[in-house]
Amino acid sequence: MKLVGWQRTPKRDYRDAEIEYALSPVLARLRAQHFWCWVSRGLAAGAVLSALFLVVSYVWPWPDVGYWCLGAGTGAVLLALVIGVITCPGIWEAACQVDGAELKERVTTALEMSGMQTEMTSRQRRDALYHLRLFDIEKHFPWRFPRREGQVLAAAALVAVLALVLPNPMQSEVERIKAVRQEIARQEQQVEEIKKELEKKNQAVLAEKRTEAVETLQELQQALQAATEEREALSALGRAEEQLTSLADSKQSGAGAEDLEQLAARLSEQEKARGLAEKLASGDGPAIEKEAEELGQELTTMSPSERQALADSLQEAAEQVASPRLAAALNQAGCGVGGT
Repeated sequence: MKLVGWQRTPKRDYRDAEIEYALSPVLARLRAQHFWCWVSRGLAAGAVLSALFLVVSYVWPWPDVGYWCLGAGTGAVLLALVIGVITCPGIWEAACQVDGAELKERVTTALEMSGMQTEMTSRQRRDALYHLRLFDIEKHFPWRFPRREGQVLAAAALVAVLALVLPNPMQSEVERIKAVRQEIARQEQQVEEIKKELEKKNQAVLAEKRTEAVETLQELQQALQAATEEREALSALGRAEEQLTSLADSKQSGAGAEDLEQLAARLSEQEKARGLAEKLASGDGPAIEKEAEELGQELTTMSPSERQALADSLQEAAEQVASPRLAAALNQAGCGVGGT
Protein backbone atom coordinates (compact mmCIF):
# COMPACT_ATOMS: atom_id res chain seq x y z
CA MET A 1 0.00 0.00 0.00
CA LYS A 2 1.50 3.31 -1.06
CA LEU A 3 0.41 6.02 1.33
CA VAL A 4 -0.45 9.48 0.11
CA GLY A 5 2.18 11.97 1.23
CA TRP A 6 1.40 14.13 4.23
CA GLN A 7 3.02 17.00 6.05
CA ARG A 8 3.76 16.19 9.66
CA THR A 9 2.40 18.88 11.96
CA PRO A 10 3.19 19.62 15.61
CA LYS A 11 1.01 17.82 18.13
CA ARG A 12 -2.07 19.82 19.04
CA ASP A 13 -5.49 19.32 20.61
CA TYR A 14 -8.10 19.34 17.86
CA ARG A 15 -10.88 19.16 20.46
CA ASP A 16 -13.12 17.04 18.27
CA ALA A 17 -13.44 13.61 19.82
CA GLU A 18 -16.16 12.53 17.40
CA ILE A 19 -14.02 13.04 14.30
CA GLU A 20 -11.04 11.41 16.00
CA TYR A 21 -13.21 8.42 16.90
CA ALA A 22 -14.46 8.17 13.31
CA LEU A 23 -10.85 8.28 12.12
CA SER A 24 -9.63 5.60 14.59
CA PRO A 25 -10.22 2.58 12.27
CA VAL A 26 -8.28 4.31 9.51
CA LEU A 27 -5.52 5.26 11.94
CA ALA A 28 -5.27 1.67 13.22
CA ARG A 29 -4.92 0.33 9.67
CA LEU A 30 -2.33 2.96 8.75
CA ARG A 31 -0.26 2.24 11.85
CA ALA A 32 -0.39 -1.52 11.32
CA GLN A 33 0.65 -1.14 7.69
CA HIS A 34 3.33 1.37 8.70
CA PHE A 35 4.93 -1.04 11.18
CA TRP A 36 4.59 -3.96 8.78
CA CYS A 37 6.43 -1.94 6.16
CA TRP A 38 9.27 -1.07 8.55
CA VAL A 39 9.58 -4.64 9.83
CA SER A 40 9.84 -5.80 6.22
CA ARG A 41 12.61 -3.28 5.64
CA GLY A 42 14.42 -4.49 8.75
CA LEU A 43 14.12 -8.11 7.64
CA ALA A 44 15.40 -7.23 4.17
CA ALA A 45 18.34 -5.28 5.59
CA GLY A 46 19.19 -8.08 8.01
CA ALA A 47 19.02 -10.66 5.22
CA VAL A 48 21.32 -8.58 3.01
CA LEU A 49 23.88 -8.19 5.81
CA SER A 50 23.72 -11.90 6.66
CA ALA A 51 24.19 -12.88 3.02
CA LEU A 52 27.15 -10.49 2.76
CA PHE A 53 28.75 -11.97 5.89
CA LEU A 54 28.32 -15.51 4.56
CA VAL A 55 29.90 -14.56 1.23
CA VAL A 56 32.85 -13.00 3.06
CA SER A 57 33.28 -16.24 5.01
CA TYR A 58 34.08 -17.96 1.70
CA VAL A 59 37.26 -15.90 1.24
CA TRP A 60 38.23 -15.30 4.87
CA PRO A 61 37.95 -17.85 7.72
CA TRP A 62 35.23 -16.55 10.03
CA PRO A 63 34.31 -19.00 12.84
CA ASP A 64 31.72 -16.67 14.39
CA VAL A 65 29.91 -15.75 11.17
CA GLY A 66 26.69 -17.39 12.39
CA TYR A 67 26.54 -15.17 15.48
CA TRP A 68 27.26 -12.11 13.35
CA CYS A 69 24.41 -13.01 10.99
CA LEU A 70 22.04 -13.47 13.90
CA GLY A 71 23.12 -10.18 15.46
CA ALA A 72 22.83 -8.30 12.16
CA GLY A 73 19.33 -9.61 11.52
CA THR A 74 18.12 -8.87 15.04
CA GLY A 75 19.74 -5.43 15.08
CA ALA A 76 18.26 -4.47 11.72
CA VAL A 77 14.74 -5.44 12.79
CA LEU A 78 15.06 -3.62 16.13
CA LEU A 79 16.37 -0.50 14.40
CA ALA A 80 13.49 -0.64 11.93
CA LEU A 81 11.00 -0.90 14.82
CA VAL A 82 12.56 2.13 16.53
CA ILE A 83 12.29 4.16 13.32
CA GLY A 84 8.72 2.93 12.94
CA VAL A 85 7.83 4.16 16.43
CA ILE A 86 9.45 7.55 15.79
CA THR A 87 7.65 8.03 12.46
CA CYS A 88 4.35 6.48 13.52
CA PRO A 89 1.38 8.34 11.92
CA GLY A 90 -1.14 10.20 14.08
CA ILE A 91 -4.63 11.65 13.69
CA TRP A 92 -3.52 14.40 11.34
CA GLU A 93 -1.71 11.94 9.07
CA ALA A 94 -4.80 9.71 9.02
CA ALA A 95 -6.95 12.70 8.02
CA CYS A 96 -4.53 13.54 5.22
CA GLN A 97 -4.65 9.97 3.94
CA VAL A 98 -8.45 9.86 3.96
CA ASP A 99 -8.72 13.21 2.20
CA GLY A 100 -6.11 12.18 -0.36
CA ALA A 101 -7.94 8.94 -1.06
CA GLU A 102 -11.47 10.27 -1.51
CA LEU A 103 -12.73 13.00 0.85
CA LYS A 104 -10.90 15.98 -0.70
CA GLU A 105 -9.79 17.90 2.42
CA ARG A 106 -13.09 17.51 4.23
CA VAL A 107 -11.56 15.89 7.34
CA THR A 108 -8.43 18.04 7.58
CA THR A 109 -10.56 21.19 7.24
CA ALA A 110 -12.90 19.97 9.97
CA LEU A 111 -9.94 19.30 12.28
CA GLU A 112 -8.38 22.69 11.61
CA MET A 113 -11.66 24.46 12.42
CA SER A 114 -12.55 22.22 15.37
CA GLY A 115 -12.22 25.10 17.84
CA MET A 116 -14.61 27.39 15.97
CA GLN A 117 -18.34 27.53 16.73
CA THR A 118 -20.08 28.88 13.63
CA GLU A 119 -22.84 27.65 11.36
CA MET A 120 -20.41 27.09 8.51
CA THR A 121 -17.98 25.03 10.59
CA SER A 122 -20.87 22.95 11.98
CA ARG A 123 -22.08 22.13 8.47
CA GLN A 124 -18.59 21.34 7.31
CA ARG A 125 -18.03 19.07 10.32
CA ARG A 126 -21.29 17.17 9.73
CA ASP A 127 -20.33 16.67 6.09
CA ALA A 128 -16.92 15.31 7.07
CA LEU A 129 -18.45 12.89 9.60
CA TYR A 130 -20.99 11.68 7.06
CA HIS A 131 -18.36 10.85 4.47
CA LEU A 132 -16.07 9.32 7.10
CA ARG A 133 -18.77 6.84 8.09
CA LEU A 134 -19.12 5.81 4.43
CA PHE A 135 -15.38 5.51 3.87
CA ASP A 136 -14.34 1.98 2.78
CA ILE A 137 -11.03 1.11 4.44
CA GLU A 138 -10.58 -2.21 2.63
CA LYS A 139 -11.03 -0.53 -0.73
CA HIS A 140 -8.63 2.35 -0.23
CA PHE A 141 -6.11 0.86 2.27
CA PRO A 142 -6.00 -2.92 1.66
CA TRP A 143 -3.36 -5.13 3.26
CA ARG A 144 -0.35 -5.43 0.98
CA PHE A 145 3.10 -6.88 1.41
CA PRO A 146 5.80 -4.30 0.50
CA ARG A 147 6.89 -5.50 -2.94
CA ARG A 148 10.34 -3.94 -3.09
CA GLU A 149 11.32 -5.11 0.39
CA GLY A 150 9.96 -8.56 -0.41
CA GLN A 151 12.08 -8.86 -3.53
CA VAL A 152 15.23 -7.81 -1.68
CA LEU A 153 14.44 -10.24 1.15
CA ALA A 154 13.90 -13.13 -1.26
CA ALA A 155 17.12 -12.45 -3.18
CA ALA A 156 19.20 -12.13 0.00
CA ALA A 157 17.64 -15.29 1.46
CA LEU A 158 18.51 -17.20 -1.72
CA VAL A 159 22.15 -16.07 -1.54
CA ALA A 160 22.31 -17.00 2.16
CA VAL A 161 20.88 -20.48 1.53
CA LEU A 162 23.36 -21.11 -1.28
CA ALA A 163 26.22 -19.97 0.94
CA LEU A 164 25.10 -22.39 3.65
CA VAL A 165 24.58 -25.35 1.31
CA LEU A 166 27.63 -25.07 -0.96
CA PRO A 167 30.98 -26.35 0.40
CA ASN A 168 33.03 -23.60 1.99
CA PRO A 169 36.76 -23.70 1.07
CA MET A 170 37.56 -22.03 4.39
CA GLN A 171 35.81 -24.70 6.48
CA SER A 172 39.00 -26.60 7.34
CA GLU A 173 40.67 -23.39 8.53
CA VAL A 174 37.56 -22.52 10.54
CA GLU A 175 37.67 -25.93 12.23
CA ARG A 176 41.34 -25.42 13.04
CA ILE A 177 40.64 -22.04 14.62
CA LYS A 178 37.81 -23.51 16.68
CA ALA A 179 40.07 -26.33 17.86
CA VAL A 180 42.74 -23.81 18.87
CA ARG A 181 40.16 -21.82 20.80
CA GLN A 182 38.97 -24.93 22.63
CA GLU A 183 42.53 -25.90 23.50
CA ILE A 184 43.31 -22.40 24.76
CA ALA A 185 40.13 -22.45 26.86
CA ARG A 186 41.12 -25.84 28.30
CA GLN A 187 44.59 -24.57 29.16
CA GLU A 188 43.11 -21.46 30.72
CA GLN A 189 40.82 -23.57 32.91
CA GLN A 190 43.75 -25.75 33.91
CA VAL A 191 45.80 -22.70 34.86
CA GLU A 192 42.92 -21.44 36.99
CA GLU A 193 42.77 -24.76 38.82
CA ILE A 194 46.52 -24.72 39.39
CA LYS A 195 46.34 -21.19 40.75
CA LYS A 196 43.58 -22.11 43.20
CA GLU A 197 45.46 -25.19 44.37
CA LEU A 198 48.63 -23.15 44.79
CA GLU A 199 46.83 -20.59 46.92
CA LYS A 200 45.09 -23.23 49.05
CA LYS A 201 47.31 -26.29 49.26
CA ASN A 202 50.99 -25.52 48.75
CA GLN A 203 51.67 -23.84 52.08
CA ALA A 204 55.23 -25.26 52.24
CA VAL A 205 56.40 -22.67 49.74
CA LEU A 206 57.57 -19.35 51.14
CA ALA A 207 54.92 -16.62 51.08
CA GLU A 208 56.95 -14.46 48.68
CA LYS A 209 57.44 -17.31 46.23
CA ARG A 210 53.81 -18.38 46.50
CA THR A 211 52.65 -14.83 45.75
CA GLU A 212 55.03 -14.57 42.82
CA ALA A 213 53.84 -17.90 41.45
CA VAL A 214 50.20 -16.82 41.66
CA GLU A 215 51.05 -13.60 39.82
CA THR A 216 52.82 -15.63 37.13
CA LEU A 217 49.74 -17.79 36.68
CA GLN A 218 47.51 -14.73 36.49
CA GLU A 219 49.73 -13.29 33.75
CA LEU A 220 49.50 -16.64 31.96
CA GLN A 221 45.70 -16.52 32.14
CA GLN A 222 45.68 -13.06 30.56
CA ALA A 223 48.05 -14.23 27.83
CA LEU A 224 45.85 -17.24 27.08
CA GLN A 225 42.75 -15.05 26.88
CA ALA A 226 44.50 -12.78 24.37
CA ALA A 227 45.94 -15.64 22.31
CA THR A 228 44.36 -16.30 18.93
CA GLU A 229 46.82 -18.90 17.63
CA GLU A 230 48.14 -22.09 19.19
CA ARG A 231 51.74 -20.91 18.96
CA GLU A 232 50.88 -17.85 21.05
CA ALA A 233 49.33 -20.04 23.75
CA LEU A 234 52.34 -22.40 23.73
CA SER A 235 54.71 -19.46 23.96
CA ALA A 236 52.82 -18.12 26.98
CA LEU A 237 52.89 -21.55 28.62
CA GLY A 238 56.62 -21.82 28.01
CA ARG A 239 57.33 -18.45 29.60
CA ALA A 240 55.20 -19.31 32.62
CA GLU A 241 56.93 -22.66 33.01
CA GLU A 242 60.34 -21.01 33.03
CA GLN A 243 59.25 -18.51 35.66
CA LEU A 244 57.71 -21.19 37.86
CA THR A 245 60.77 -23.42 37.52
CA SER A 246 63.03 -20.60 38.65
CA LEU A 247 60.97 -20.25 41.84
CA ALA A 248 61.60 -23.82 43.05
CA ASP A 249 64.64 -26.08 43.55
CA SER A 250 64.91 -29.32 41.61
CA LYS A 251 64.77 -31.24 44.92
CA GLN A 252 62.71 -29.27 47.37
CA SER A 253 61.61 -30.49 50.75
CA GLY A 254 58.08 -30.72 52.08
CA ALA A 255 55.38 -30.84 49.45
CA GLY A 256 57.84 -31.43 46.61
CA ALA A 257 59.39 -34.53 48.20
CA GLU A 258 55.95 -35.90 49.02
CA ASP A 259 54.93 -35.39 45.40
CA LEU A 260 57.88 -37.45 44.13
CA GLU A 261 57.23 -40.26 46.58
CA GLN A 262 53.52 -40.45 45.72
CA LEU A 263 54.26 -40.28 42.02
CA ALA A 264 56.84 -43.08 42.28
CA ALA A 265 54.36 -45.23 44.17
CA ARG A 266 51.68 -44.75 41.52
CA LEU A 267 53.98 -45.36 38.57
CA SER A 268 55.50 -48.47 40.15
CA GLU A 269 52.15 -50.17 39.63
CA GLN A 270 52.89 -50.16 35.89
CA GLU A 271 55.71 -52.39 34.66
CA LYS A 272 56.46 -50.09 31.74
CA ALA A 273 56.86 -47.11 34.07
CA ARG A 274 58.90 -48.78 36.82
CA GLY A 275 62.18 -47.26 35.66
CA LEU A 276 60.67 -43.77 35.60
CA ALA A 277 59.24 -44.34 39.07
CA GLU A 278 62.68 -45.19 40.48
CA LYS A 279 64.20 -42.05 38.96
CA LEU A 280 61.41 -39.88 40.33
CA ALA A 281 61.92 -41.34 43.77
CA SER A 282 65.63 -40.48 43.59
CA GLY A 283 64.91 -36.90 42.48
CA ASP A 284 67.63 -37.01 39.81
CA GLY A 285 66.47 -34.45 37.20
CA PRO A 286 68.61 -35.56 34.20
CA ALA A 287 67.87 -39.21 34.88
CA ILE A 288 64.15 -38.46 35.05
CA GLU A 289 64.27 -36.76 31.64
CA LYS A 290 66.22 -39.66 30.09
CA GLU A 291 63.85 -42.27 31.51
CA ALA A 292 60.82 -40.30 30.35
CA GLU A 293 62.27 -40.14 26.84
CA GLU A 294 62.82 -43.89 26.78
CA LEU A 295 59.29 -44.47 28.02
CA GLY A 296 57.97 -42.26 25.23
CA GLN A 297 59.76 -44.44 22.65
CA GLU A 298 58.23 -47.58 24.15
CA LEU A 299 54.69 -46.18 23.83
CA THR A 300 54.63 -47.14 20.16
CA THR A 301 54.90 -50.84 21.09
CA MET A 302 52.23 -50.77 23.81
CA SER A 303 48.77 -52.15 23.26
CA PRO A 304 45.81 -49.77 23.63
CA SER A 305 44.94 -51.33 26.99
CA GLU A 306 48.50 -50.86 28.30
CA ARG A 307 48.56 -47.25 27.14
CA GLN A 308 45.21 -46.59 28.82
CA ALA A 309 46.36 -48.21 32.09
CA LEU A 310 49.49 -46.06 32.12
CA ALA A 311 47.42 -42.97 31.37
CA ASP A 312 45.08 -43.79 34.25
CA SER A 313 48.03 -44.15 36.62
CA LEU A 314 49.47 -40.82 35.56
CA GLN A 315 46.15 -39.04 36.04
CA GLU A 316 45.50 -40.70 39.39
CA ALA A 317 48.94 -39.67 40.52
CA ALA A 318 48.16 -36.13 39.42
CA GLU A 319 45.12 -36.09 41.69
CA GLN A 320 47.14 -37.18 44.73
CA VAL A 321 50.27 -35.01 44.55
CA ALA A 322 50.36 -31.73 46.47
CA SER A 323 52.22 -29.61 43.93
CA PRO A 324 49.76 -28.02 41.49
CA ARG A 325 52.42 -27.59 38.81
CA LEU A 326 53.47 -31.22 38.95
CA ALA A 327 49.84 -32.30 39.06
CA ALA A 328 49.13 -30.33 35.88
CA ALA A 329 52.15 -31.86 34.15
CA LEU A 330 51.10 -35.37 35.13
CA ASN A 331 47.54 -34.81 34.01
CA GLN A 332 48.72 -33.50 30.65
CA ALA A 333 51.06 -36.47 30.26
CA GLY A 334 48.26 -38.87 31.06
CA CYS A 335 46.04 -37.26 28.44
CA GLY A 336 48.83 -37.55 25.89
CA VAL A 337 49.52 -41.21 26.65
CA GLY A 338 45.83 -42.08 26.57
CA GLY A 339 45.38 -40.27 23.26
CA THR A 340 42.72 -37.85 24.64
